[in-house]
Amino acid sequence: MPMTVELNVQRLAEELQYIRDFIQRPITINSGYRCESYNSTIPGSSSRSQHVLGKAADIVVSGMSSTEVFEELDELQHKGKIHTGGMGLYDNFVHYDIRGYRKRWNYSSSSNVSYYNSTVIEKPVVMETKQKGTKKTTLSKPKQLKKPVYSTRNVLSAVGVLFSTSFVYIYNYQSAFMDMLIQKLRNFPEWIQSFF
Repeated sequence: MPMTVELNVQRLAEELQYIRDFIQRPITINSGYRCESYNSTIPGSSSRSQHVLGKAADIVVSGMSSTEVFEELDELQHKGKIHTGGMGLYDNFVHYDIRGYRKRWNYSSSSNVSYYNSTVIEKPVVMETKQKGTKKTTLSKPKQLKKPVYSTRNVLSAVGVLFSTSFVYIYNYQSAFMDMLIQKLRNFPEWIQSFF
């Protein structure tokens, strides 16, 4: 597997070990890293699956139902004990990944699953006004936003976000380039020593 994928697999394994230590039960991994060719043979699997990146595992925990595992992992993520990522509930296993942003889905026959909803959707303020004896509902006017102040700090922060986003994209989806970069960095000390 590419070196970047191997690093993801190591991070995922560390997360699973933490989960195992926390819940004090054995974990069975049904499916972990999948190469692209194998992943394409699995019905319903996406070509951009977190399994292809080495960031996902389909797991079963001894003595716990899938719903119990799902709820336990969701609570651990909510409390910041494990990496933020995606979780999918299935009848016989739970998909867990470390994608870096929150995503949830339920493909099990059980609808009695609960999880923390950290997404807050703001509803527009509704004002009622009377017009000739009838009620008319109108939305309140949006507040005027202040013009942003462009300071060196803000610009550098934006550049940092752009750089880190680009790095994450290269790390996740351009593994050959990342492998080459890592290899160059490994050879850097030898290159420096060649001058002495």
